Amino acid sequence: MSILGSLSPLTPPSSYTRLTIYYNYGASNVPGIGKPTCGITESFYTPTFPINTLESKVLIPYLKYRLALSVSWLQFVYCRYSQVNAYGIPVNSRIVDFSTAQDVPNNRGGFAAPQNSGMPDETALLCRIKLLNGPSARIFLHGLPAVLDDEGYFNPGAISNWTTLFNQFAGQLTAIGTYWYARVQTPNPVTARQPFTGYAPLYPRGATLTPAAGTTQPTVGSFVTIGGTGSQVVGLKGRKVVTAVSATPLAFAIGGSTPIGTLAASGAYYYVDAMNFLSASTSYVRAERLSSHKVGRPFAEPVGRRKNTLALRR
Repeated sequence: MSILGSLSPLTPPSSYTRLTIYYNYGASNVPGIGKPTCGITESFYTPTFPINTLESKVLIPYLKYRLALSVSWLQFVYCRYSQVNAYGIPVNSRIVDFSTAQDVPNNRGGFAAPQNSGMPDETALLCRIKLLNGPSARIFLHGLPAVLDDEGYFNPGAISNWTTLFNQFAGQLTAIGTYWYARVQTPNPVTARQPFTGYAPLYPRGATLTPAAGTTQPTVGSFVTIGGTGSQVVGLKGRKVVTAVSATPLAFAIGGSTPIGTLAASGAYYYVDAMNFLSASTSYVRAERLSSHKVGRPFAEPVGRRKNTLALRR
């Protein structure tokens, strides 16, 4: 069930907690040998547990089965806990707690030789999770043994017990009420459209919109999508975050690029994008195929510029 329930999409419900798990990965990411070549994140939400029990009730059980699928090149670094509102925006403080590698019993992938060789950094297994009362969510699993990659095709039979391990991971994910995923809900019926009559550019970014009299203001931190003749103005089209709201005069500010152009006399509108949080169901977690999925720089590195990989001067 959506946590929005019968609430108006303009009214944030109580907060959920987003867990963002950070991993380092790479062939040289082995103690005493070298350092990782990339960083990877995985995120999900949970509404069920107090913040002081998230580590033991949610994070550690997840890592137990997630790392069992992976090679030892994959290393858990830390987890960030953030309380978010109905729109997925952190509230109160961006970070409410951390767990580190020292807080979990095992922080590396479980496969040793001969399956210790991992897939390339940007190769991941695309999995699809059926959600309750809704569509599916996708997750990308990096750091799997290279022998599962049969010339681009996923071959779980290459390791005798890998399917058993995956089913255990799937069983943990489908524990009802524990692991939730966010889906953007973008209703666009005529009744959801709120007209606005003008805008003023803000510098260096954003704009202030003037809603028509009698319309309902969005809330700070929500998202709005500009449509109708408003989308014809360069910089206004698309989904924007609401950064400020004023009751007198009636107006609200949005982020994004500074718009350029003349707004038509009528026909411009916005509607509020709500976020649905949906629990993983007991239906399935399906391993679909190998896919290319972007990674970032390794985590917990010294602050500074990323290492240059191009020969700019010879």
